[in-house]
Amino acid sequence: MKHITYPSTDHLRNLITNIIRHYNYDGKDSEGNPIYDPSKPKPVIKFNGTCKQHGTFFGVCFNETDGMWCQSKENIITPLKDNAGSAFFAEGRKEILLSFFDEIYARNNLSKDYTLMICSEFAGSNIQKGVGLSNIEKSMFIFAVKVCKLDDEDFTNYWVDSSYLRSNENRIYNIQDFKTYELEIDFNCPQLVQNQIVEWTLEVEAECPVTKDLLGHREDYTELCKIGEGIVFSAHVVNVSVADVVTIDNVILSNGLQEFFKINFEKGNYCFSIT
Repeated sequence: MKHITYPSTDHLRNLITNIIRHYNYDGKDSEGNPIYDPSKPKPVIKFNGTCKQHGTFFGVCFNETDGMWCQSKENIITPLKDNAGSAFFAEGRKEILLSFFDEIYARNNLSKDYTLMICSEFAGSNIQKGVGLSNIEKSMFIFAVKVCKLDDEDFTNYWVDSSYLRSNENRIYNIQDFKTYELEIDFNCPQLVQNQIVEWTLEVEAECPVTKDLLGHREDYTELCKIGEGIVFSAHVVNVSVADVVTIDNVILSNGLQEFFKINFEKGNYCFSIT
């Protein structure tokens, strides 16, 4: 059993800088200094956005040797050494979570010597104060599944679809079931998306879409705090004019982008947040 890292979510300005620098690179001069050509074409990338929750990261992991365990972003946790009650929450829903792992293995034709991590945000009462989600009971919001081999340093961890994982009656939700956002960024002129990003961010900060879906039916809803946190975007399609493409974590990449995303994937540069 080992703690599995989850990459940090980068900010849009860093993503823009990294992609532009990568595509502008044009080799080195005679003294070994990098040459950049701003006229070189940059990609157009489509991103899928989901609501960012005011909560704490919660990973539930499994393999056939170690069974199921839980972790925060930094540590392995247990009901006796917990993080906001998330391990206790999982222990009471162990059979449901184990059925999720069975389905992930089956859908992806994986043997159980692979380690899986269901990634989620754990949010609700007493986790973050003064926000919309503080009005709900503690809940798990699944947003990703990571495939690993813990003892194989040459294995490249990757991500698989998680959109079918949910048990709403047990307060295990899937973030894809709530409001989502589609954003296309042309990295030749990325400033064109600024107004749309600002508009969406202000909307979410004023009223969290997740809180609205879960509590909007209550008579006292208008009196509740409804503040949201922001939006997290992940790349899912790259528009390219070349014939050869590859797929990494449901991301269709041109040959030119393949190397870039492999280099930066675990650093979190494949997604970004706006808050």
